[in-house]
Amino acid sequence: MRKFSLVLSLILLITMVASVPAVAEEKITLTVLDCSDTCYTYRQEATEKWLESHPNVEVEYTLTTWGSLGETIMAGISSGETPDLFACPQSVQASDAISNGWYLPLSDYVDETAFDNWIDGAIMEGKGMQDGKVYMVPEQGSIASCLVLYNKDLWAAAGLTEEDIPETYSEFREVARILTEAGNGESYGIVEGAAQIDRVWVDLACWADYSGGFYMTEDYLNLQTGMPDWNTQEIYDLMQLWADLYADGSIHPNSATQQAPDARAQFANGQAGMIIQGWWNVGDWSVNYPDLNFGVFAPPVSDTAYENGVKGFFPVETPTPFMGISANCEYPEIAADYLMNVICGVDYQQTITNAGVQYPFINGMSSSDAMHPLSKEYFSIVETNQRIIPEPILLNKDTAIALNLFMTPTPTPAEILQGVMSGQITDFKPLLENYTTQASAAWLDALEEAQAIGANVSINDFAFPEWDGTTNFDAAAYEAHRAAQQ
Repeated sequence: MRKFSLVLSLILLITMVASVPAVAEEKITLTVLDCSDTCYTYRQEATEKWLESHPNVEVEYTLTTWGSLGETIMAGISSGETPDLFACPQSVQASDAISNGWYLPLSDYVDETAFDNWIDGAIMEGKGMQDGKVYMVPEQGSIASCLVLYNKDLWAAAGLTEEDIPETYSEFREVARILTEAGNGESYGIVEGAAQIDRVWVDLACWADYSGGFYMTEDYLNLQTGMPDWNTQEIYDLMQLWADLYADGSIHPNSATQQAPDARAQFANGQAGMIIQGWWNVGDWSVNYPDLNFGVFAPPVSDTAYENGVKGFFPVETPTPFMGISANCEYPEIAADYLMNVICGVDYQQTITNAGVQYPFINGMSSSDAMHPLSKEYFSIVETNQRIIPEPILLNKDTAIALNLFMTPTPTPAEILQGVMSGQITDFKPLLENYTTQASAAWLDALEEAQAIGANVSINDFAFPEWDGTTNFDAAAYEAHRAAQQ
């Protein structure tokens, strides 16, 4: 019997070895769906390099926008035809996507040491990881994307200098008015891509928190109360700023109806003196608009905050889960190889860090590696002022259940600001008051419903009144918070 088993084993081994070349020669198409337009050129270069060692693979790389990504993915989920690798829409909690079976466990296809060289917080239970398995990886480190980029030539033409960089909302309004007047209908004080609601939300939360607010970067909750409380002076002051900018005619007329990439192009083409955007533009414009003479400065604070000596922070979370392997992927090993060696590859991450289009999440890489001086300036401003905020999902994974059940009413605060920017909303206070009332009731209902289906969750999981925003909310802060709840 032992002899027969040995012979059989040899036959099987020979068969397996003989089959390897056939598999290796099989032509494979890997499909990728992404929305990081400013990284596209660098990703293509990294892909071409990766393909040199994978001659039997063809990569079909589709680029879309954040605004369109959600619709595309949801349609694919419904039909069972998703790309092999795809980014998770911002409208979907990563934990929900994983729980609903969108992604395969990446941990099954890569060595367990693959994540050892990543910064603390890049992979965390409840955020890209579930039950000890990694399903999604980030594309970049955490960094605020709400600074002001300004056209130095338009400023000079309007008689403005660096001495005029605004520190308050009223100064910002005046600078925008001067730029618009000097533009004589050809350029405006500021341009935005307000049709892209996620950008409006970033501007809203970031600028409000810089003037003393405590709002989350993704969910419509106040960090100190754990409630959707939007009747605050910080929000009123910010809404009034945009109402004033619209009244002055300082906002580019296309701002309310266009996406962020369109706004960035208009700024680069000299149609506006300012834009609120992220660091990625520095590297992009330096390549595609080499003659563009631009600078960067921190947002102003409200006049109320300035008078009271208040200077807050830019809210950021630990690295956001970005991309994973589709549950429908036919060749997950190949997809994992691409994901870890291109999107998360050391060479690619170093390249985009040097270019200044993304912030690194790999140990040993620094924002000081950025080649463009404006990238270094941008990174320096945010590193000084941003804070890692409390994340309820890292305190208690059941918080995701409550957030998923939360049916936020409309218009949301971001949609209200969108309306203010377009001039369609002039009296924003009643809308914010109504939203707060309705959203608070809906939020309490969501918590009660979550508890009814067995979720161990309460309002205490979302409220962090002890945190003052002067330091990062780190592991020690979570432990202290848990101890205070017991």
